[in-house]
Amino acid sequence: MNLWPHNIIEQEPDWKFLDFAWKLKKEWQEELRKSLPKTETGWFEVFPEAKKIIPEKIREWEQRAEIARTLVGKALQVIEIKSKEKNRWFWREVVKYTFSPVKELAEAKKHIRRLKLALPGEKKASKVAAWQLLLDRAREADIVRVAEALGLRLKKSGERYFALCPQHNERTPSFCIYPPARYYCFGCQINGDQISFVQMMENCSFVDAIRKLQTI
Repeated sequence: MNLWPHNIIEQEPDWKFLDFAWKLKKEWQEELRKSLPKTETGWFEVFPEAKKIIPEKIREWEQRAEIARTLVGKALQVIEIKSKEKNRWFWREVVKYTFSPVKELAEAKKHIRRLKLALPGEKKASKVAAWQLLLDRAREADIVRVAEALGLRLKKSGERYFALCPQHNERTPSFCIYPPARYYCFGCQINGDQISFVQMMENCSFVDAIRKLQTI
């Protein structure tokens, strides 16, 4: 017995309209990305009320940094007391790469530095600090967006993206991107992060790649 109402008719999706809607969405996203401020100073111009919030945020990050610094210090003290001198270097490396407060401390320092540089009216840091800010931004760039902006045609597979390798001729994609920041080619073994990817695609220096990533 057919229980479906007679007025329900299965129809083929309007693929032309769906394609048009998808392109419209991509164009809107691109225009929005271009219109948004690229720097903290630019965001202050859009949201001037943030100038009152930033000092408080700096204090919050400083408190988190102090807590993390204390925990890291205690871990290093344990290593000095309980491990043999010849093994201390190993345990310091273990702490460096596996102890979560180390990552928390680095994250706090980065936010403090960026917030202080963004404060209007403050004396700007040295060229070294300003350069570090550009480097931090470059390392935070989404490599998938970067790859698409530089002309790579990507196909998603699970959490990864594949494309034909830009470094050698191939018919089957072997160039794999691991969001948010790594790539590897199973054909020619080239690999790296967002910065080295831009260097490869644009045939440019490390410095020029960092500058390029500020605008992508």
